[in-house]
Amino acid sequence: MAETASWRNVDAAQHRRIEVGYWIACCVVVAAFLVLPGQLLGQAATQPHKKKPPVKPTMAARSGKRETRTRNRAGQKPPQTGSGVEISSGKAVVPSEFRGDVRDLPQYVTPEERKLFSLRPEFEMVLPVNKSPLPGAVPETPTQLLVPAAPMPTPSISFNGMNFTLNGAGHPPDTVGDVGPSHYVQAVNTSIGIYNKTTGIAISTFSFNTLWAGAGTGTPCDTANMGDPTVIYSRQNDRFIVADFAWSNIVDGPYYECIAVSKTANPVTGGWWLFASRADDAAHPWRPDYPKMSIWPDGLYMSANMFDCLTAGCGSATYMEARVYGLNIIDLVNGAALRSIVVDTNSVDRFTLLPSNFRGTAPPVGRPNFVVGESQTAFAWEVFKFHVDYVTPANSTFTGPTSVSQASYAIAADPVPQPAPGNNTDTLPDRAMMQNQYRNLAGVESLWVNHTTGTVAASTPTGIQWAQINVTGATINTTPVQQQIFNNGADGLNRFMGALAVDHDGNMALGYSASSASVAPDIRYAGRLSTDPLNALPQTEVTLLPAVTRSVQTGSCGGTCTRWGDYSAMSVDPVDECTFWYTNLYFPVQGTNWVTRIGSFKFPTCVSQPTSANFTIGGRIQTASGRAIPRAFVTLTDQNGQDRVVLASAVGTYRFLEVESGLTYTLTVRTKGYQFTPQVLFVTQQNLSVDFTAQ
Repeated sequence: MAETASWRNVDAAQHRRIEVGYWIACCVVVAAFLVLPGQLLGQAATQPHKKKPPVKPTMAARSGKRETRTRNRAGQKPPQTGSGVEISSGKAVVPSEFRGDVRDLPQYVTPEERKLFSLRPEFEMVLPVNKSPLPGAVPETPTQLLVPAAPMPTPSISFNGMNFTLNGAGHPPDTVGDVGPSHYVQAVNTSIGIYNKTTGIAISTFSFNTLWAGAGTGTPCDTANMGDPTVIYSRQNDRFIVADFAWSNIVDGPYYECIAVSKTANPVTGGWWLFASRADDAAHPWRPDYPKMSIWPDGLYMSANMFDCLTAGCGSATYMEARVYGLNIIDLVNGAALRSIVVDTNSVDRFTLLPSNFRGTAPPVGRPNFVVGESQTAFAWEVFKFHVDYVTPANSTFTGPTSVSQASYAIAADPVPQPAPGNNTDTLPDRAMMQNQYRNLAGVESLWVNHTTGTVAASTPTGIQWAQINVTGATINTTPVQQQIFNNGADGLNRFMGALAVDHDGNMALGYSASSASVAPDIRYAGRLSTDPLNALPQTEVTLLPAVTRSVQTGSCGGTCTRWGDYSAMSVDPVDECTFWYTNLYFPVQGTNWVTRIGSFKFPTCVSQPTSANFTIGGRIQTASGRAIPRAFVTLTDQNGQDRVVLASAVGTYRFLEVESGLTYTLTVRTKGYQFTPQVLFVTQQNLSVDFTAQ
């Protein structure tokens, strides 16, 4: 074992050293604060702010019922339905850090953590009832399964992840995860699990609260993590990012997103940066529900549905808007003061917006993030463009939406049955489901999205409508490249809780839950090869649970347990860009003990990418006398203008991983009081050592 786990706040002196390279940017940010009064994301405040007395409740916590009214709190600005978007910059968040081995943390959730989580309500938006097709939209053609191409590849590995008894604090688990070079990291309400992806063995499982217990941020992140977790692996930085939300006063806030970033490629022993980021502000004092994250070259992007809690315990709330955040990825991975840009849509017509998540080839330099949501009035995907400028926040933009047509459908049934004596199951219909996947294949840029619907004419069986949207050159095509409502030929099973991903050959895999009144919930997946006919999944579905006994959810969890999901996660292995990894939940025995599953599979036609990207550039920053210069910023710029930045260590060393060979790079160093000559180098099939000596 490594040294005993410990936490500390990054001291002020260290952060003065970290931030000196940003002093000009900070001055500009301050100037932006002065011209954007009242719109700031006030991250530092920790005291609750009082709200005005509540009026009539407008949305009930999830319990099988949904209210249909929307009213405003007295004295508050009403939600808008127009284009009154506000863009603001957040106050820099200084991180704490966890130093040590996560195996030294308590490995199971405590009764106290479970009791705390039980106080958290869940919300849904009112389902639309009168959607209209866009002009020129192509109607859905019922799927024919007369000649399936082939079954999907069976799992190469499939193993149980975390479960309610040992790791869970509520229902549903909100199962999510992502894969790195050596580990699979999973999260549930409210724990994190790290697995050896070769063997499936759990290396460590620990709660968010124990990871943050000694952070000392003075925010609810230290003691009151409430779930809705996210997990992202950033290949460009070789880092894992896990997060959930927290608050100590659910009615009056403030509300935080608790973001943990692995300090090295090893999430077990390498330590974590801990950022307690305020997710609401004084002008928008609302609870951020259902946060979703994605990675982009310039940031970690996040969205949330903002609810104004009206009654004690937030049993009722008014939906106010969708909010979108851009968080500086360089700050996150280097433990620097975190800069952010925040978009308030100020509209109740936007719900569950998903930022785009890139895998494989990066988007072209300067490409905005594509944020996708489900139209509440039309059969359409709504696509926005979000450009962030952390140095000059006033240059940030959020434009759109562009409406991309969907084939018409009936709104999906919610809930749907399980076999007796199982409870009914929520399907979360008509919202975009994670993730909004971006792929750049030979210069053709696409978004791949999905949500749960009924058939063309009936609410059951529920299925997954998926689509590929062409966004090449940042031009959003208003007609999908392809789309389908997949329900396996309306075979009687309900399919819901979808998640999809695309490999580097353009093959797609879609995972989901499948069940009916006679079939216990199963974890299944289907897919397509890039050479298959459009608008279909000819690679027919198989189970992630071969020879595994399945049962149903029964019992009560603060009311009859109907909750399911709320999401699942599909991702592609960064090592070969071919292997898909999927995680979802099931019940091996009747009751309330959900169990999660993690598995992988690969299309046999997909050839692993060459390992030319697995080279390292590293070295040392020093004075002419050989003394180390700590905490300098080192930038690696490729021939296409893409930048990667790392912070040199306390002994002056730096390292870039996953550097692609066959390209020309420029290395530059900047720190206060010293000058360095940039170095241009061509990377061949070898690691490089490049030292810098101050002039």
